[in-house]
Amino acid sequence: FLWLDSFDPHEPWNPPKEYYDLYGPKDYTDKPIIWGGGSVEEFTDLEIKHIRAQYAGKVTLVDKWIGVFFEKLKELGLWENTLIILMSDHGTPIGEHGIIKKVKPWPYEELARIPLLIRHPNIDGKGKEIKAFVETVDIMPTILDAFGIEYKGKLEGRSLLPLMRGEVDQVRDSAIAGFFRRSWSLRYGDYSFYLWLDSGVAELYKVNWNYVPPKPEDYDWKRDIAEKENIIDQNPDLAKELKTKLEGRISEIKASRGS
Repeated sequence: FLWLDSFDPHEPWNPPKEYYDLYGPKDYTDKPIIWGGGSVEEFTDLEIKHIRAQYAGKVTLVDKWIGVFFEKLKELGLWENTLIILMSDHGTPIGEHGIIKKVKPWPYEELARIPLLIRHPNIDGKGKEIKAFVETVDIMPTILDAFGIEYKGKLEGRSLLPLMRGEVDQVRDSAIAGFFRRSWSLRYGDYSFYLWLDSGVAELYKVNWNYVPPKPEDYDWKRDIAEKENIIDQNPDLAKELKTKLEGRISEIKASRGS
């Protein structure tokens, strides 16, 4: 078992020049912004393009060296009997929802959705995209299942192998995310739902305890993948359904942990 961790493309966004030049705006001539974060109002449009180019250069740099690692696996004869899982811990807002960097407790799409690529040597799935909700807690059961290891304890996650083999269409009907003590979110069907929590928010922003969290938010992915139009007031019944679904998922997790 090998866990290979790359801190990049995390900030500081300082890719080698050859990688930045692949994406950098030609008219940006100021000093590199390698640790920019906060409100987009603090930056010009050109500076935001520059920051995105810095980030893209870092992503391409990581891509290149993952490729080097994969080529070495093949050279060593390990490629054909190795389970490979590639994933991230979170995304990065670079202008979306008015912020740059993970600076607020917002589990919006650009922060909460992560890449997940799995290659199983005995499952033919080359180039296949599976549209189903999965969560990071599903990784451990998937690895155990792939190696035939029985785990006697309780697991929140579920093996993704049946999904990869085409035996099932889904392993769960929704996905949840959140920001510790700040917010919860639910992806269900074509909708995303956000519930902001009281606990800890006032402390985070150093305001008084009369702080009122933002109203819950609801977005329709079919026509608003960028999550710009909150439709919660237009469809309160849907919001109530999603809130009940989210609370049910949270209760299931607490029960599985014996809490």
